[in-house]
Amino acid sequence: MMKKNKIKLIFSSIIILLPAVFGLLAWNKLPPEFSSHWGEGVKINGFSSPASFVLILPLILLAINWIMIFISLRDPRFKNQSQKAFNVVIWIIPFVSVFSNGIVYLSLFDYPFNMISLISVFMGVGLILMGNYMPKFKQNYMLGIRTKTTLTSEANWNATHRLAGKMWVVGGIVTLFLAFLPPMPMFIAFFVIMMIVSIVPIIYSYRFYKKNGAEKDEVEYDEDRKKVAKRIILPIIISLLVIPVILFTGKVTVEFGETEFKTDSSYWSALTVEYDSVVDVELRENFDRGSRINGIGSVKLCSGLFENDEFGRYMLYSYTANDTVIVVTTTNAVLVFNMEDSEKTSEIYEQLKEICK
Repeated sequence: MMKKNKIKLIFSSIIILLPAVFGLLAWNKLPPEFSSHWGEGVKINGFSSPASFVLILPLILLAINWIMIFISLRDPRFKNQSQKAFNVVIWIIPFVSVFSNGIVYLSLFDYPFNMISLISVFMGVGLILMGNYMPKFKQNYMLGIRTKTTLTSEANWNATHRLAGKMWVVGGIVTLFLAFLPPMPMFIAFFVIMMIVSIVPIIYSYRFYKKNGAEKDEVEYDEDRKKVAKRIILPIIISLLVIPVILFTGKVTVEFGETEFKTDSSYWSALTVEYDSVVDVELRENFDRGSRINGIGSVKLCSGLFENDEFGRYMLYSYTANDTVIVVTTTNAVLVFNMEDSEKTSEIYEQLKEICK
């Protein structure tokens, strides 16, 4: 199948990298930061450097695309899959790359567009396309509704995917009309649609299994499943272990030197401030952090470049559970940081205030 689709694989990779080519051609016109994340009210509250957006993001998407293709080809059931199913694997990431990168470039060059409308159209078209292809999928571990009941019976698989295909197409058409709703109702409605089109086919598959039974031995199914699990489960487990570590661990540290002090945070870079540049030091309670521009925002820590109404953009190194902070105003920037609790934060404040008198 790889040799048969060689031209498509090369062409899809080129499409994934097209945004990077555009970014390199327009490099001199790019700002120092890219809008790359939209928060409540579809306001921009996240930024990336040109290098990370123009080069790194397309390369990550290219890697994901080839990993998906590799896993598909390693699936023992995917070898007899239809060409249309393999086309879904080949083209889904190029579709995402052009759309997601296109939105950022549109915002970069101030081209007028409605974010909610674009997202709704993107998700609606995606549902319609997937719904159209679903009835054509043969049993596999990569695409479709992969439950025990569908994988143990070809008849169950076919019946379930015929139903799911119709539901996803209808759900996609409804999603297109969600573009006329405000942001929050639109996302709530889309969540409900996804729950319906995902759960109903699973229930239908279970009822089909109870009524008609399975066409193949359970032992054979378990052997196939274990073969695939050995190839793909380990990377997934590693990822699931790493994410909680970043979300729930880390610390903020402050080191005092002779002429400067340094604040540092786990998973983010340190910042050094010379005492001579300090204009003011104050202790604040119930501090409003505002929104994150660049950095980390985990369950335990908030670190990086942030923005609020009072300071505009400022550097933050803080524990999320403590709203008491030290605000250091220098000749050209504002630094805000704290310790794990209010008592330790006050101790550091007194020490820093004494040094900077």
